[in-house]
Amino acid sequence: IDGETGNERFAFMPKELLSLQNTLYENSEAYKHPYGLDGQVTTWVNDVDGDGIIESGEGDHVYLYIGMRRGGKNYYALDVTNPSIPKWLWGINGGTGDFSELGQTWSQPKKSKVNISGMVIDVLVFAGGYDVKQDDATTRAEDTVGRAIYMVNAKTGKKVWAGGPSGFAGGFVKTFPEMKYSIPSSVLVLDMNDDGLADKMFVGDVGGQLWRFDVANGSSANHLVTGGVVFEASGSAADSDESQNRRFYDEPDISTFRRNRIRYFSIKMGSGFRAHPLNDIV
Repeated sequence: IDGETGNERFAFMPKELLSLQNTLYENSEAYKHPYGLDGQVTTWVNDVDGDGIIESGEGDHVYLYIGMRRGGKNYYALDVTNPSIPKWLWGINGGTGDFSELGQTWSQPKKSKVNISGMVIDVLVFAGGYDVKQDDATTRAEDTVGRAIYMVNAKTGKKVWAGGPSGFAGGFVKTFPEMKYSIPSSVLVLDMNDDGLADKMFVGDVGGQLWRFDVANGSSANHLVTGGVVFEASGSAADSDESQNRRFYDEPDISTFRRNRIRYFSIKMGSGFRAHPLNDIV
């Protein structure tokens, strides 16, 4: 939308949502709302000379990235360097190929950079998304999709690195046996030494697990990321007490402090039951 006049500059509708338009047009009553493009938008503004003006001939560009959230399993990227003539950049089809583990794409992509074997790559980091089985799960239950962390090339959408459970399709570079639960949250990506590269990542899953990952920049893709669960908020899978079935939907907030000359992380995050906000058991 034009920031001065409020007039529409362009609109984008994925082809996967065309079949919903008649339902929305007729305004038919439905038990479940027919969601469309429901995710958050991430912007990569590349102003090479830092003059505040986007000049495509100078290598500047503006890219938009958006997931579908309740609307589906895909991610989309648009080149809006010239907002009057937007261009298709790339798309990721969840549930297929390298992204077969993707559930509903709730996780907002985070723009960062990593160094793989001496090559610096602009990447997007996002989690595997949401398994709708969790809508009705009363106790801690393992999922069948969404159990992953992805890094993709921000310019092409190609997979750079992925971590997930063993024994499943999706071409994971790193396996994490405890990654049993879907991850709808955005991933918190930190650059600890201000070199422009991702160093650490934190994220929670719907099994009540908090994950920490360390990025070894300069390494090969096979050795780029290590990590594991650093905190659990839920009871065991066999626990029938619904109040112990805590879920994480949102990224944590991190600060640092020093004690006795040692640096520590302080991690804050909230749990809840997004599918049933009036539930007062959990």
